[in-house]
Amino acid sequence: MILWVSFTYLTTLSPGIAYADGKFYPERAYKVAPAIPGQRAIIVYKNGIEKLIIESALDGEGREFGWIIPLPSKPTEFEKVSPGFIKTLSLTVQPKITHDLSMSLEVFNIIAASIGLWCLLVLATKPKRLHVTSLFLFGCLFIALSVLGPALNKAGERAGRLDYGEIPGVKIHDIQEIGSYELAVLEADNSRTLDTWLQSNGFAHLTEKDEAIISDYISNGWYFVAAKLRRETAGYSKPHPLAMTFPSDKAIYPIRLTATVGSEVYLELFVIADKQARCKGLALELSDQYHFLEKALSNPVSKKRSAGFIGKTHHQNIGHPITAKYMWDGCVLSKLCGTLKPGQMNEDIVLQLRTGKPYQKHYYSHRGAKEAGLLVCLVVWCILLLALTTIFYGEIKKENGKKFYLSRIIIPAVLLSLLLWALTYAALPKVQVHTRTYWRMRYEYERRALAKQREVAREYNYFKGVTLDGIVETIDGFFRYQVSRNTYTPERIKREDSPGNYTIFKDDRGVIFRTYFRGGVFGEFVLTTKSEDPRIKSDESNAIRAWSKLMKLADENSGDDVIEVLSGSVQHVYQKSTGNWIRVPTRLWLPHYRHNLILIRLYKEKPKKLVPIVLADLKNRLRNFPEHIKEIEYELSMLGCITRTIPPLDVTDKKKINEFIKEIEAWCNLN
Repeated sequence: MILWVSFTYLTTLSPGIAYADGKFYPERAYKVAPAIPGQRAIIVYKNGIEKLIIESALDGEGREFGWIIPLPSKPTEFEKVSPGFIKTLSLTVQPKITHDLSMSLEVFNIIAASIGLWCLLVLATKPKRLHVTSLFLFGCLFIALSVLGPALNKAGERAGRLDYGEIPGVKIHDIQEIGSYELAVLEADNSRTLDTWLQSNGFAHLTEKDEAIISDYISNGWYFVAAKLRRETAGYSKPHPLAMTFPSDKAIYPIRLTATVGSEVYLELFVIADKQARCKGLALELSDQYHFLEKALSNPVSKKRSAGFIGKTHHQNIGHPITAKYMWDGCVLSKLCGTLKPGQMNEDIVLQLRTGKPYQKHYYSHRGAKEAGLLVCLVVWCILLLALTTIFYGEIKKENGKKFYLSRIIIPAVLLSLLLWALTYAALPKVQVHTRTYWRMRYEYERRALAKQREVAREYNYFKGVTLDGIVETIDGFFRYQVSRNTYTPERIKREDSPGNYTIFKDDRGVIFRTYFRGGVFGEFVLTTKSEDPRIKSDESNAIRAWSKLMKLADENSGDDVIEVLSGSVQHVYQKSTGNWIRVPTRLWLPHYRHNLILIRLYKEKPKKLVPIVLADLKNRLRNFPEHIKEIEYELSMLGCITRTIPPLDVTDKKKINEFIKEIEAWCNLN
């Protein structure tokens, strides 16, 4: 009974760990913002000058949007800011998140099972021999705890331009075009005249609540920036951030007008100043002093160290190319986050800059909280079992000792430990997270992303005679029509200077493809210059053979497994959910270059005859959904590249996959 309870902990309470063709890598967790309206901004404050960088997200049918930004003084400068910098900060400057405690749980499971074995021996062993057995088991326990200690420590809608025409009571100080925005700096006598100007220039009518707040701003001598965004398409979009610089005797974030919307807002605010920043309503998640070094961050592609800023205490390093424009040696970066209700936005956020100790908030993912609770459960179980067995040893050895042991020791110990597990889970601060594999595996994916573009360049003869726009269109399309998931965020890979994404530009070397890693460090190569990669060269002959087999399969319509044809071999893997061994093509544990080459050729040549074969194979796999996720993902990419249809990014969503299949079937009917 004792062993059965211990092994129940081991098998049912512990998270399952699947081992495939390779090494197990623990995941890294990144905090995910809640699914409510959000704002993200950077405040750079030094010597009485504030630079406010704001990022907006819009969702609507119109192609022009406008909003009003109140400022305490006349802005002296506007500038377009790269979207990658604020995203780099968001991904890099993170609280401590405990997510994966599986290694510690394995040790504790062994300890719990050992104690269960000891308790079983208590029932079966004579008293004079018990001390020898106990010494042996407690020695094993001590060794296990010695290993466990370090593991626990490490786990862890009027169109048109803005009007220069004067309206009495409104003074136009400046009108500028900055990127996608058209900006006007306004000074008004009262809210009514400002409302008249705004309506005459296509902005929405101010509500009574808006007018009351704006009247208060006007009485305090504030200025207003009327910003109109122009975009090419309707629907959801996130334009480039906008920076505005103005004198201010205190660091401030204007938010009062946001309160009139009437909904909660999640705010993520980064403050770069000489001291630590705090404010009411927002929790400090991280604060650290940063120093600039020429060789600060390791570059997984060039194997050299790149210039950047090093976090003195928490080592969350930043190496984005434009970081030096907003940070300086010795500056303090503070990250403030929180969900604000309308009642909390009745006053603008005034930041208190004070000398403070470096700080990093500690959160748990839901998985991490469950595993931390399970660790507490196992510790309590072990302590109670040892203590109660020792205390009531005399009762246990009596005639009805087994019944007494079960009813007075085992059951109460189990119930109490399970109760503490639930209480621990409920008490720990939890956040939603997005997970990534261990850093060595992550860098392997980034290196492969660069290698993939080398393959594209070679397949297109290094874009000889192709314009920059043509190159951009080709590479953007190649990413768009396959399941290309950003390895840092649950988003599709796109052309942007943020971690997991890429940019394409031209300089004196030629056309450059650049991909970004965590912290903003980047790797790059020249698309228009011939280069050799030994990993590509070694797989080229295999890719040619696989392509020939694929075309033969389409001609003969033999009904063979497409993935098996491409791989040339399969391996047998134990499937825990069914208890069976299944045949899995070898190529799907990592994105082999051979299969990237196949996707590139499919994208370039668009062989229509292959679509029915791959589509039928995909439908067959869906019958065993979700067992063959990697195979489904690759075949979605194959169909997307041939038909120029965007596949679903979430390959675990069967509904979206079926919708994609319907699109492909419609394409087949037309072609």
